[in-house]
Amino acid sequence: MTEIAKPSELMTKASLQWLELTLSLPDGPQRFQNALIEAGKVEPKSKADVENLIGLAHAAVIVSESDAQFAPWYREYVQRLLCSAFDGVAMIEANAQRQAAALN
Repeated sequence: MTEIAKPSELMTKASLQWLELTLSLPDGPQRFQNALIEAGKVEPKSKADVENLIGLAHAAVIVSESDAQFAPWYREYVQRLLCSAFDGVAMIEANAQRQAAALN
């Protein structure tokens, strides 16, 4: 029987892939920073959007441990992405409550 990976395991795997990309490619750090910047511009509207923000924040924590020069910048983006994810959860929940109230 095949065991299904937990979402947190998938997030950790993706974070390690970002770390590998950041360390192995000459433009890896720039690619990752661009991904963080773009994610920070998106207002999360779905569970997948929130998961992406949390996953990128997790990756930024891991990458920041290997890049002392940009560690403060990564930590700042961790905070931005987590706040955006938290706001997204609140918006999704409010929308669900409005939809439930409309059905009653």
